[in-house]
Parts: sequence; C-alpha cells; structure tokens
Amino acid sequence: MDESREPGSPETVADGVEPPVARTIIPQPAIAARARSLTRVMGAGVVLGIVGMAGFFAASLLLVRFSSTTRLWPAVGNLASALLVVTGVLQLLLWRSGLAEWEGRRDVALARWLWPSRLAAWFSVVLLAAAAVACLYIMWDTSVEEASFWLAIVGAVGSLFAQLLAARMAFHPSGPPSMPAYLLRNVR
Repeated sequence: MDESREPGSPETVADGVEPPVARTIIPQPAIAARARSLTRVMGAGVVLGIVGMAGFFAASLLLVRFSSTTRLWPAVGNLASALLVVTGVLQLLLWRSGLAEWEGRRDVALARWLWPSRLAAWFSVVLLAAAAVACLYIMWDTSVEEASFWLAIVGAVGSLFAQLLAARMAFHPSGPPSMPAYLLRNVR
C-alpha cells in the first residue's frame, strides 16, 4: 500500500486493501461498425419473429374445428414462436452490451453469458423445427380457404426469420464475423 495515501481516503477500502484498478476501455471502431450492422439485422429478425408469433396466435384463435391434434399443435406453434422471440431478444441484448464496450462507452463483463448464448442458439434450431411441424399440422387440419391455414404459414415464416436473423447469433467476445461461416468456408 502506498504510504502517501491516508487510511480514510476514497482510494482505499475499510480494511486497508486498495480496490482493483479499473480496466482501460479501448474503443474498437471496426468491430463496433460490424456489431452495429449485426444488431440492426437482429432487430429486424426480432420484429419478424413477433409477426410470426402473432400469426401463430391468430391461427390458433381462428381455428374453426378442434380435434385432438388441433389443440396440441397450435399450442406448440405458439410456444415455439414465443421462445424464438425471447431467444432473439436475449442474443440482441448481449450483442448490444458488447457493442457498448467496443464503442468505448462502458466496461462489460459478458464472459458468463457465452455458454448460455451458445446453448440458446442451438436451442433455437429445435424451436424452429417445432414451429415448422406445428405449421404443417395446422395446415393439415385446415383447408386453404380458412384464415388459420395462411396465418400458420405467416407464423412459420416469421419464426424462420427470427431464428435465422436473431436467435442463432451466439455472442462472440471478439466481435461478429465479417462474413457468415458458410461463406468463409468457400473463400480460399
């Protein structure tokens, strides 16, 4: 401990131990620019997911007949689309927190969120499959003339875009990739 400091000064804590030195935040404009564009795309994915969720909810409300299967699959579609939106919002918030650090606005400790973010990205694939199957079952139980048929398609397409544009974007502390991984494999 530095002897020039008084024991009651704000630089020391009650037991005489100095507080840890704050990490210097260095803005990273290139990473911030990529993250800013990624968060815009993810925001669009969340909005499209909300449209898909509304489509599934409306399809389940407007079903004309209720057999044993039409009670289950609209509920599956509702739940899957709602969880896809929640997953997309989680990923979007993580990327926006990382953007705050890359812009140099604040120090963010997101290391504890890496594993849940990756798990949520993989879970979104299962949710998308459940939404697609729910759409198919709703379409099977209805006819083309019913609104539920078309609203189920809207729900499935909205869920697809929510997963592709937002929910699958697991957070990376090094910033967003410059190109999608499937394109990077082909560039050599």
